[in-house]
Order: sequence, then C-alpha cells, then structure tokens
Amino acid sequence: MDYLPLGEFVANNYVLTTIGLTPFFANKGYYPQSGIEPLKPINKKLLYRKRFKILLTNQYTDYIKNLLNYCKGEMA
Repeated sequence: MDYLPLGEFVANNYVLTTIGLTPFFANKGYYPQSGIEPLKPINKKLLYRKRFKILLTNQYTDYIKNLLNYCKGEMA
C-alpha cells in the first residue's frame, strides 16, 4: 500500500506506443513534477492581468484540443 502512489506515478509517465505520449501528458498537456526539480524563483513583481489569463486559458484549451485530435489520429 505504501508504494501505490509511486506505482501510479510511474504508470502515468510511461510512454504508450500507440500514441507516443504518456497518459498524464495526453490528459493534461504537461508532465507532472516529480518533486526533485529545482525550485524556480518567484518574481512577485509579475502580476497577471485578467485579459492575459483569458488569453492563456484560450491558448491552453486550443492546445488540449489539438493534443486530443493528435491522440485520436495516432490510435486510428
């Protein structure tokens, strides 16, 4: 039971031959952090505006749609 989260992490980061991606990346569009990455400094002066957040959200939505279509095409 102690190793279940580790097993899930490994399984979700295994590249599937059918689509050439990991299940996590296929679902989320990015790779999860393993907890050993170097910490990035936070610049408190950078505040996001609402319009910029909406733009990023729209770009991310388009990216996920394209990724989904790619996965469907690879499995066909």
